[in-house]
Amino acid sequence: MPFGTICFIEAGSQTSADNFRRLFDAFVGDDYTESVFLSEIPPEPTEAARTKDGVRVYTLSFKDQNGDPVKDVTVNVCDDASCTPMTSNSRGIVRFILPGFTYHIQIVGIPSGYAYTGDEEVYLSAEGGITKIILSKQ
Repeated sequence: MPFGTICFIEAGSQTSADNFRRLFDAFVGDDYTESVFLSEIPPEPTEAARTKDGVRVYTLSFKDQNGDPVKDVTVNVCDDASCTPMTSNSRGIVRFILPGFTYHIQIVGIPSGYAYTGDEEVYLSAEGGITKIILSKQ
């Protein structure tokens, strides 16, 4: 196993286990031979990789009316049996990787200074993908 130090500048930048694994793959593989500097997380897997065994990547993007990201939006990601709470990161993103299913999102917490006037629940396609949700900056 290679020796070295891996440093991060942004706390909470890894929003999923998949992002974490993709980030470190370059450093821990058997063919690692030199230092590598990554300025960003490697790109999302291809559609074929995303749909392997029915798994999909779902992304919620919270922005204000000016297009600026909104962090600390709290949502419940729900299926027919349960809900899992999640919070948007500094880029206004909530990302999760689950089997293809029509999930519904309950927006349960909006940061101070913002308002949401859309539906109380947002339904996500079983195909995954990006869902943009606009909040009004007060």
